Amino acid sequence: MDIARLWSANGRTGRLTWWKINLLTHLAWFGIAGLMNLDNIVASAVSLVLVAVLLRIVIVTSVKRCHDHGWSGGWIVFWLIPPVAVIWFGLIPGKRGSNKYGEPESGSPFGQRSGALAQVQKVTR
Repeated sequence: MDIARLWSANGRTGRLTWWKINLLTHLAWFGIAGLMNLDNIVASAVSLVLVAVLLRIVIVTSVKRCHDHGWSGGWIVFWLIPPVAVIWFGLIPGKRGSNKYGEPESGSPFGQRSGALAQVQKVTR
């Protein structure tokens, strides 16, 4: 896993990667919510920093999904409308082949897909 790719908005991210990262960050937010409920100022400060880090990861991943569709990251405004975000980011496949943002999954922290899963996804794209 290339953690540096979680911070960079360069490249493209496919649907599966978008779902993985969003589900993991949302699960982490539930854990952080427990820290926020403590009456400890340090725990609250740490939780706010963690929320900021997770929010950046989710935003960067969604910008890469925009890139997968061939659009600029500015289209992330649709991410603010949950039904649109789930349909557009999570269900609609990106452009086939390379575009001006790179090859498919070029921005994924999990690396490019290979093997049987890649073949199945080529057929479904």
